[in-house]
Amino acid sequence: LNFELKKIDWNSLIESKDPHVSWPLFKNTLHTLCNKYIPKKVIRHQFEPPWFDSDCDRVRREKEKWRVKANSENGTNYDREKYRKSRRDLKKIMNLKMRINVQDDDDTSLI
Repeated sequence: LNFELKKIDWNSLIESKDPHVSWPLFKNTLHTLCNKYIPKKVIRHQFEPPWFDSDCDRVRREKEKWRVKANSENGTNYDREKYRKSRRDLKKIMNLKMRINVQDDDDTSLI
């Protein structure tokens, strides 16, 4: 994408044109290149974000297991404490995965 953007002679494309004409030209050019070079991420399910992976699912299942035990009639203080801990673990990993997905500052090839 960056290579293609550098190849474009922006001065000749938008030089001495009205901003109302230049902006759509710039926007269409950028949009076309973005569609060509940036892959689309398919979300498998409406409630499953793209960063939700097997690590998140493993921790979610663990949390659900402890929730069932803690809320059962035979639930002990130990079960409730394990459920609280598993909830915290799930929140931590979800926040981490989301942050990694949103912020990729180490990649110098990004615009």
